[in-house]
Amino acid sequence: MDSHVLAIDAAGHACSVAIAREQEGGEVFQRTQWIGRGHAAALAPLVQAALGLSNPAAISALVVTRGPGGFTGMRAGLAFARAFALARSIPIYGMDSFAALRLTVGPTTPCLIDSRRGDFFYDTLTADLLNLPAPGTQGIGIVSNDDLPTLPKAPAGSIWKTKFCQDLSHTPPRQAGWIEPCPIQMALYGLKRLKSAADTGAGTCADTCHEDLSPFYVRAPSLG
Repeated sequence: MDSHVLAIDAAGHACSVAIAREQEGGEVFQRTQWIGRGHAAALAPLVQAALGLSNPAAISALVVTRGPGGFTGMRAGLAFARAFALARSIPIYGMDSFAALRLTVGPTTPCLIDSRRGDFFYDTLTADLLNLPAPGTQGIGIVSNDDLPTLPKAPAGSIWKTKFCQDLSHTPPRQAGWIEPCPIQMALYGLKRLKSAADTGAGTCADTCHEDLSPFYVRAPSLG
């Protein structure tokens, strides 16, 4: 059967869904809805539209972002991915938001994610590009807004474009200066993971491929 991979990103300022297929050019469906909030309500119709163009039985794996990102968005994305994969017995490939951004903008663009408390998360490549302290054990560091250097071009991630000039060579998903992961690139990554598992004889059993699904919230949920 022609393998399809469903990708979901609900960690940032957008809710994005895509399906890539192994044959006929790759892309089946791709849509990004810029919402800021309300990811849980937006996700269901986006997935329904995606599955309307793909036989759900053809979905062989999922890719989902796990942050740094907002609490409600990631809870919705991860919960749906887990439930869908459990029902179908297919693997989920978890990606941190920086890895997803890197699929979109490459290794030479700084990637920063707004904590919404006056500082920004960054990854190892960004630390090297901006001469920031090396990230911790999870590969994610944090820097205050005041300590950010002047950048020669716009960064990817949750950054206002008025703070930086624009000089990206292509146009990833963006609105009002925010740049978010491209969901079709995430889905294509999932297809590569499936092919690699098949080539090495590792199989695609969901029990062995639910790695890296722990969420990384930009702010802890308020319980009060």
